Formats: sequence, structure tokens, C-alpha cells
Amino acid sequence: EGGAPGSAGQLDEKDVPGTENPPELKEKINQQMLTELLGMGFAPIRSEKALWFTASAGLEPAINWLTEHGDDGDIDIPLSQNALTQTAPKPKMSKEEAMAKAMALQKRLKEEREAREKVEAIEREKARIEGTKKMQETKAKLEEQERLRALEQIKREKEQHEAEKKRQKELLKRDWEERFGRPYPEDGELQAEGDAEADIMKTGGKEQVI
Repeated sequence: EGGAPGSAGQLDEKDVPGTENPPELKEKINQQMLTELLGMGFAPIRSEKALWFTASAGLEPAINWLTEHGDDGDIDIPLSQNALTQTAPKPKMSKEEAMAKAMALQKRLKEEREAREKVEAIEREKARIEGTKKMQETKAKLEEQERLRALEQIKREKEQHEAEKKRQKELLKRDWEERFGRPYPEDGELQAEGDAEADIMKTGGKEQVI
């Protein structure tokens, strides 16, 4: 009438912790590390639990675990058999499993590296194209500036030529007026006067011949 073990309202004896950690735990942890932890002043139950939960990976991981869980309410309570089963460290992989896992990791890392290198290559090509584009734009800008400077030089030389031509004409006009004592005629009048003088010279020459 008391009910089967493990039924509702009753605790399985495997759920009840004893005064010490289960023998299975003591057998699987590293005894040398346990001795060193005890020598440092850590309590046996705490030391054993630290090595159990860190799979005896080393003193440093065990001490870190003790530091992190030192204030836990159940830190000094031994593990029950069921708790031990639920928290059992993962079994070590076989040599073949470890090799297969390492190969899978290498393959993943290689694929990630290749993908990263592909992205980097694309970025480098984009940068190269952008650099070439900027160089071409800079070259075109410099050529345009050179063309504008050349046009400005031509314009400046033309203006200087026109100014010199005007200055020479003014000197000629002043000299003509000083020589002949009258205003310098316009271009048409000067041409007509020149033609008349030429005719007179021709006529006078003929009369002299007669």
C-alpha cells in the first residue's frame, strides 16, 4: 500500500544525495588534481564536484568553477546518483571520431576562408575599377584644364597682337599728321589719295618724256 518506489509523492533513493559524492564520481575524476585541490584548502565535496563538472580538464578550470559556484546554495551538498547521471561528462571521442571531427572542422574552415577570399577579391576588383575610374576622371580633368589654358593663351596672344597693331597704327597716324600737317585720312580716303598721287606721278613722268 505504500506504493512502488519512484511513484508520485515519494522520492527515488537515487534522487536523494548521500553524505558523500557517489563512488562513480570519485572513480572518474583525476585523483592527482583532487589531491592538489584539497592541498589548497578546498573542501572534498566541492573539489570533487569541480573536477566532475570540468571533466578533470585541469586545475585552472576546476578553480574557476569553484570561484564561480562558491556561493551556490547546494555547493556543499553531494550529487545524487540521478544528478550524477544527468550531468555526466560527455564520453571521450574515439581516435576515428576525433579525426573525422577534425577533418570536418578543417573543411568548414577552408570553405569559410575561400568564401572570405572570394569576397575580398571582389572588393579588390571593385576598388581597382573605382581607382581606374578616378584616374581617368582626373586625367580628363587635367586635359580639360590644359585645353582651357591653351585657349586662354591663344586669346591672350590675339589680344596682344591686336593691341600692338593698334599701337603701331596710332604711331603711324601721329607721324603722318606731323609730316603732312593735316588729319590722318580714313582708310578709304588714304587709298584714294594714294591712287591720285600715283596717277600724278605717272602723268608727270610722261610729260617729262615728251
